[in-house]
Amino acid sequence: MRCPIDYVLTQQELELCINFARDSAPTQQDYEFGERSTGARTAFEISRDNLIGKIAEVAFKNIIEANYPSIPEINLDFEVYERGKYDEQDASINGYNIDVKGTREGGRWFLIEWNKLRFRSRENKLPQYFAAFSVGWDRLRDYPSGKATFQGLIPIAWLSFPHAIKEARIEILRKDSFIPNTGTRLQTDNYGIRFCHLIRSDKGINACINNMVNGKEKEVLDFILPE
Repeated sequence: MRCPIDYVLTQQELELCINFARDSAPTQQDYEFGERSTGARTAFEISRDNLIGKIAEVAFKNIIEANYPSIPEINLDFEVYERGKYDEQDASINGYNIDVKGTREGGRWFLIEWNKLRFRSRENKLPQYFAAFSVGWDRLRDYPSGKATFQGLIPIAWLSFPHAIKEARIEILRKDSFIPNTGTRLQTDNYGIRFCHLIRSDKGINACINNMVNGKEKEVLDFILPE
């Protein structure tokens, strides 16, 4: 399997995501992961963020299961939690946790918020891998198209050592700076990596999946953050 690869949700899957996003928005915190240095989100913004993320999760499940049929079914969490509580992980394969992140199509960067890393670390819920998706979006209607594109994977080990961060061409994108070559201002500090620098090849994706299937590199290394 080579990225990028598209998946188009069925109408039933899309409606399930829309209903989840609508129902879960009132119970979510205005400040994502308790990070009050960012602006408070409206209920509509929370619902939209939840919808983009859940569409990406559904696409990840379907793409992985279709290309690796020997893997047990990936169960997704559609439970609505009370305020201040979150799901354990977005997806899991053989006990390996994957943080699946979707962004509206048009972007070229995968961002990992430092506040999310800190939050997951405090909860002992850091993932072994991150999966990046572009989610098709009609910006005039502010509504999903139903398509999601798997852009690639990165292991959290890439965030664990200075030389790994450099070799993977991961950039430090500070709060109030702009995503390179865009007019999008960042509300918090991030690690950023261009989609083209993610693990995307057949060999690379297969190696990641085989690690999960065979129980290799399961230990979650902690991340490092610059001062």
